[in-house]
Amino acid sequence: MPKPIRKPKNVCNFKKVISYSTMTTAWTAAIILDDDHGVDSSDYPNFIRCHDQRLTLTYEFDPSSKRDGITVTIPLASLNTFSETDFDYLVPAMLGDKVTALMKSLPKRYRRQFVPVAPYVEAILKYLRTNKEKQLPLIEQIIKVLEQKTSIKLTPDLFDISKLDRHFLMNIAVTDKHGKVVDENRDLKALQAQYHDAASDDFNRTTQHVFAEVFKDAFPKHIAETYKVQGKKITAYPALAQVDNGFKIELLDSAEKACQAHEQGVLAFIKKGLNKEITYIKKQVLNNPKLTLAYRALVANSGKDNTLIDDMVDAVLLQSYLQDLPRDEKAYQAIIAQAKKTLVAEAQSLSKTILAILTHYRQARELMKPNWGCYADIDAQLNRLVYAGFISRTPIGKLPDIARYVEGVVVRLNKAHLDPQKDAKWQAQIQPFITQLVDRIGNKKLDKTLSDEVLDFAFLLEEYRLQVFAQGQVKVVGKVSEKRLLSMTVS
Repeated sequence: MPKPIRKPKNVCNFKKVISYSTMTTAWTAAIILDDDHGVDSSDYPNFIRCHDQRLTLTYEFDPSSKRDGITVTIPLASLNTFSETDFDYLVPAMLGDKVTALMKSLPKRYRRQFVPVAPYVEAILKYLRTNKEKQLPLIEQIIKVLEQKTSIKLTPDLFDISKLDRHFLMNIAVTDKHGKVVDENRDLKALQAQYHDAASDDFNRTTQHVFAEVFKDAFPKHIAETYKVQGKKITAYPALAQVDNGFKIELLDSAEKACQAHEQGVLAFIKKGLNKEITYIKKQVLNNPKLTLAYRALVANSGKDNTLIDDMVDAVLLQSYLQDLPRDEKAYQAIIAQAKKTLVAEAQSLSKTILAILTHYRQARELMKPNWGCYADIDAQLNRLVYAGFISRTPIGKLPDIARYVEGVVVRLNKAHLDPQKDAKWQAQIQPFITQLVDRIGNKKLDKTLSDEVLDFAFLLEEYRLQVFAQGQVKVVGKVSEKRLLSMTVS
């Protein structure tokens, strides 16, 4: 409180002079944190850094106000950059109270497992302090710590967000280029749904003329990871993009979009630089009748049977040379030099891997019987792993693993034919993890568009399948156990 009324004996005198119904007091972080009260100003920061942007925070502690709690200000042009997780953790001073409130929102049968709540909250806060990466939603972190402490497995839907006081949800104020508030809400997804097009248009107007140079033969000397626009208020993400008359550097509003766009732009530029070599491998290495026939069976109903060779060209370049995408001319030239020496050998290796995948896939499909108990699970598994376009869409380095996984399916089917009851028992063993994955991705394929955490879980699950259904017959890679799967959270 302000110094004149901070002492208890002065509060009564202050009340006599000014009635509470008419009193207004300006509460600022400086006043609240004045003198030594054991609270550091960093507990109530004036701004946060998120996606390389400096976002202003304001505080209003008034339960009757729509702005009660913390408000973060976001430029309209940056709105599509952020996710709900970015603001899940509020500020350090309020995080403990939010964790407590979330735990108290659990159903009673779970809530009483964590009594008293204070030690569990402290354990969660300690974990968060030592694990600075806040890419997971706060609830997922809470689940992880509580499971480590008690072995009790919670799910996000058990937490009743509607029970939280609104100051535990960040208020988001969207502003135009003049700093005027366009709208505000505690639901970021609702704001993004309403203003998605307006935000994209604003971002494009702000960034469209920043880079005008067209690159035709020489790779750009340098492409930065980020670029500041609108007086450094907005962070944009540069990527090389193919245009009608060559290539340009374009700016995007998120790092994820820029990474995907840059990959496609670099891939097109690399193919232009290796035109002679690519023409050779298309005719002499990848034009394999066995491959063509096997792939045609896979994509018979998709109308994409003419994409095999182009997909394989993209895959060999991405898998062999573009694990790290070049952002300057020197890195680009190094890739070109290496590819000219090794492209034929890499294409031959890829061709063998793809043939193995498609051969095992055909064998599995021929063995499968719709009336078998394992049919639905295996059908869904194969659809996630092998599909039209999988050759270039599979995450880098994972195609040889896909070959093992599909071979494991063949081994399982041969065993299931002999002992369906044992297969059903094993199926029940892995089913909780399959359910967790399907709840997260639905019918999506295991491709590069999924998050790293989802892919890590999905591929560990595939290794676990090999351990359960094909142990000793197909090699299992890495440390694989039910415990490891339980320790991984798919958000």
